[in-house]
Amino acid sequence: MKKIKYFVAALAIGFITNSCASDLNTLPEGDISGEQLNDDQSKPEKILGGIYLDLRSNGAGGTTSHSDFGIMAIKAGADLMSNDVIQSTNQHLGMFYNYEATNASNLASEIVWTTFYARIFVINKLLDDLQNDGNAKNRAIKGQLLALRAYSYFYLVRFYAHDYKEHPSDPGLPLVLTSSNPNQGLPRSTVSEVYGQITKDIEESIGLLDSFARPSRAQIDQRTAKAIAAEVFLQTGDYAKAGKYADESKQGIALMTENEYTTTGFSNINNPEVIWGFHNTISTMSIGNYYASFFSMFDNTNEGYAGAAQIRKLIDKRLYEAIPETDYRKKYSTEARLPNIPLTVKRKTTRPT
Repeated sequence: MKKIKYFVAALAIGFITNSCASDLNTLPEGDISGEQLNDDQSKPEKILGGIYLDLRSNGAGGTTSHSDFGIMAIKAGADLMSNDVIQSTNQHLGMFYNYEATNASNLASEIVWTTFYARIFVINKLLDDLQNDGNAKNRAIKGQLLALRAYSYFYLVRFYAHDYKEHPSDPGLPLVLTSSNPNQGLPRSTVSEVYGQITKDIEESIGLLDSFARPSRAQIDQRTAKAIAAEVFLQTGDYAKAGKYADESKQGIALMTENEYTTTGFSNINNPEVIWGFHNTISTMSIGNYYASFFSMFDNTNEGYAGAAQIRKLIDKRLYEAIPETDYRKKYSTEARLPNIPLTVKRKTTRPT
């Protein structure tokens, strides 16, 4: 039985995980002290900040593996399970690339599970404590928490269950929605029920964030919530809502110019295309591990696993060749600028059956 234990001490969130991969029941133990939230009106905001920080930190999944560095590790792993991205050497994140991550006994399964469920337990406690608090500040905090819970379950259900459109009645996930009875394991809700909760959370979040002006792009605002909603409804096949939220999320945003793309690109948090991101600096990198990071894994031109160790992530040759020659992104690719560093390889074909 899989157990996730969690606690919050001051602003630190620590995680201890025990597992025996026979089922997907969750049995969280521990609690956030009520005094922590009641003795300081800024505590909910501080703990929310801790959740954001944990979701981009090394060890978010409760392990010391360099494949464990939060949301970006899981997003990278999901990309590696597609046919677009090639990993040249079997190393960190290789369990995703080789489709071993879907095995219950694989470390990747533990990383994905713990990264999201451990935060869901903290989110639920904060939501319980804020449910009758209607002041503007806490309304915005609640909106962010609901968006984070929706986002977490959205990733979990796609890793641990079948797709929505073909298997709505199949087993999904244990839906943990409250901090009451934390020691009680829950059965798996259906895929349809999980998506029902995801859509409920994200649309309620959108309403709560209507007047929230975030201090930085590291936080979820209404635009971000709408972007998440667009992706969720695309997955469920509600294309009208997916299109509506996608259009609204990009209102007032201009795409990068060629000059922006070829100079600062995605290394600048103020890039007009960045809807939600974290400004990673030398000081913030010291919180985690330089090598256990997205840049280390994917940037072939920089120090890290991709650059120094040459464990490169490459684009599939067929996809690269499908990009028109007039597309300036192709003109400024690594292959064009640094011919000694490979960009493409034609190797991966399809997921094994």
